[in-house]
Amino acid sequence: MAAYCSQCGEKRRDRTDWKLSSIASEAFAEITNVEHSKFWQTFRLLLFKPGQLTREYWSGRRKRFLGPVKLYLVFFALSLVLYSIHRPTAVYDVRTLAAADSAGKFPRLLDELAEKRGMPTAQFVQEVNARWQSYLSMSQVAYPLFVALALKVLFRRRGLYFAEHLIFALHLLAFTFLTSSLVWPFYALFGLRTSVDLLTTASVVITAGSIMWTVVYLVLALRRAYAERWLPALIKSGVVYLTYFLTSMFFLFAAFGLAIALTRGAG
Repeated sequence: MAAYCSQCGEKRRDRTDWKLSSIASEAFAEITNVEHSKFWQTFRLLLFKPGQLTREYWSGRRKRFLGPVKLYLVFFALSLVLYSIHRPTAVYDVRTLAAADSAGKFPRLLDELAEKRGMPTAQFVQEVNARWQSYLSMSQVAYPLFVALALKVLFRRRGLYFAEHLIFALHLLAFTFLTSSLVWPFYALFGLRTSVDLLTTASVVITAGSIMWTVVYLVLALRRAYAERWLPALIKSGVVYLTYFLTSMFFLFAAFGLAIALTRGAG
């Protein structure tokens, strides 16, 4: 049998190609090959040229880059995992909230709810966490839709389709979740909270810095993608960021409340 397929030109795999070392070597080559890797080309534009990835996609130059939906889902999932697995920074973990409550009201509430279910508190908390994180995963669909709707209203005179605004929203939120993933090691190092309602000084500085970085990125992205002037870009950036913030907070607390209610009523 020929080493290469006569139809597509691909190299035929033999048994040695399926060794773990061979697969790992291929993966490493794909990731580190900046010229041919879609990931690195996409990552470079997303991180260092705000709005350019959207312009490329709008112009039909898409084959060299990861699709906006995949890009968004990857960084959303990464952020969700990072802020769930490490207890001191696990903002999506009921145990973290309970541990930070110095007054002890929330832990007592969990004990009461678990007792009503006739189960250990640890098991009750585990069920709430599973539901909460699952509902948050499902809510990821809503974030870009609300941001795209805000963009549609703000740029209603541009004659752009909703789907075009959605592309920008997906790229923007991919960057936002990438940012939250990049700052996670700093939260892990310096701590996140001293109590349920009090952030550490370091976390305040890190959070403020990441928000400012995101807003500056958004202004630059609007200018490049929509050819917007500085002042309108600044104002519209504030509206877009506020839309995302309110949407994310709504779904965060709605998912938590629903997880508590359904876990309490299950059985």
